[in-house]
Amino acid sequence: MFRVEHSGLIPNVPRGTFFIWGVIMAKLYDKNGWIDFDRLNKLSGTLNIVLAPRNSGKTFGKMLYNHNKGIPYIFMRTTQQQIDTVFVNELSPFEKLNRETGSRYICSKLPGLPVTAVYSDYTENEEGKRKPVGAPVNFCMALLQVGSIRGFNLDYIPELIYDEFVKHNGEIIRNYGKSDLMYFDAIVTLNRARELSGLPPIKQWLFGNTDNLAIPILQSLHLINTIIGMRNNYENYRKLPNGIAIFLCDDSPAAKRLSEISNVAKMLEGTNYYEMAYKNSFVYDDMSDCNIQAIGQYKPVAIISDLMLMEHKYKDLYYIRAYTGDCNGVTLYPPGKAGKDRFKMEYGFLYFWFINGNLIFSDYDTKIKFLHLIDVDI
Repeated sequence: MFRVEHSGLIPNVPRGTFFIWGVIMAKLYDKNGWIDFDRLNKLSGTLNIVLAPRNSGKTFGKMLYNHNKGIPYIFMRTTQQQIDTVFVNELSPFEKLNRETGSRYICSKLPGLPVTAVYSDYTENEEGKRKPVGAPVNFCMALLQVGSIRGFNLDYIPELIYDEFVKHNGEIIRNYGKSDLMYFDAIVTLNRARELSGLPPIKQWLFGNTDNLAIPILQSLHLINTIIGMRNNYENYRKLPNGIAIFLCDDSPAAKRLSEISNVAKMLEGTNYYEMAYKNSFVYDDMSDCNIQAIGQYKPVAIISDLMLMEHKYKDLYYIRAYTGDCNGVTLYPPGKAGKDRFKMEYGFLYFWFINGNLIFSDYDTKIKFLHLIDVDI
């Protein structure tokens, strides 16, 4: 493999970046094998998506980095139950910060609000009961509850950490299909007047495993095909013109070390879970039916949303791809529920064709969109 380390003379490419076969490869780990947030911060954008194996140091590493740098933040999980469970003091990651740094963080719910405040000090009575001292330094909240705290002013908080933003396979979360809209609304709410006041936008860090790419946030931001392209091109970092930075933290030394010494890891070896948890693989995303087709062999029959349905001229196959322009003689289904219901009524048989392998999609993002249209969970 041909590898050259960049010396810092090429514009807009940070020093220490590697080029492998012409692909930019960023150094993402420190000398101990953990994710290097000093490095990631230099490469970061407004929105930073970090997909990494378990036990690679993404969540606690970021919290430790912010503690050392004195950067306040909002810690977010998807549901209130997740926040309530994680921030019981005995289970809190802030207790681990306390042990490792000698700090005195304590979590306490704010009265009347679905928000947990994090204080940097506390008093303790003879019975061992702790009471926060001073003003909160960080806040913790659930994505699904942000809409109920619109009047809560957090404009002065510069960063947000959204942990476990990728829903795990088999996990059922009510209203998760609208989590993209909830997240965008949360960011607008939390950012509020920051930029009007001359402050930079709130910097967002989204941490997840590679359980499932069919995530509403990734879909709405049109990032699914970008991430797949990065993986196919062996890229571990890409920064887009709109300020989104994507980090694929494959080959984690810490996760690799754990997989070699852990009896549990050895027990799981050979399973899809092992590939996801220790190797950051997209094993749960079935892309076997995603292939570019020669469209001359197909005739367009329907357009719904931004998708075109095409029927093969000679075989029992349908091809679904993005709609890119006008097409005469094709049934156009209007946007909204009425159009979707009419399409499902007239093309409901496509579910069985999908099950039998008679549907082909131009790419994985198109597959996700189409299956959502016909109410197939993916």
